Amino acid sequence: MPRQTVSVELPEDLYQRVCETATAVARSVQDVMAATIALSLPPLEKDLPPKIRAELGGMALLDAEELQKVSRENLDEDRQARLEFLAERQKKQPLSDAERDELDDLVVQGQRVMLHRAEARRLLALRGYPVPSGLAAGG
Repeated sequence: MPRQTVSVELPEDLYQRVCETATAVARSVQDVMAATIALSLPPLEKDLPPKIRAELGGMALLDAEELQKVSRENLDEDRQARLEFLAERQKKQPLSDAERDELDDLVVQGQRVMLHRAEARRLLALRGYPVPSGLAAGG
């Protein structure tokens, strides 16, 4: 894979940490920086829509407090109730085109929330923070 050269200004204390790490693992400063960036910005699934890829990629820049908040998000109560209602109704009778479109949209919204939560939890774990367990809003 072709490599790109990038110039970055770092605060002195951060640069020293990079140098100390490079010395400790007997690797170059460039290797340590590349590995650190690769861990912070892992590749995302190629089949995700570009908008979702951008959202998930941007989460790497959130601080721990913001990630904790995202890691506990759920669909709001009204949307969740509507999703459940339409899903149950679909089991008993065919939905109208409008209802089917609404259900599809709610499912996509729910999947987006789950992706965001999973990425937030992955980033928190990577950074050594406690990760909420379960799927409940507070959990």
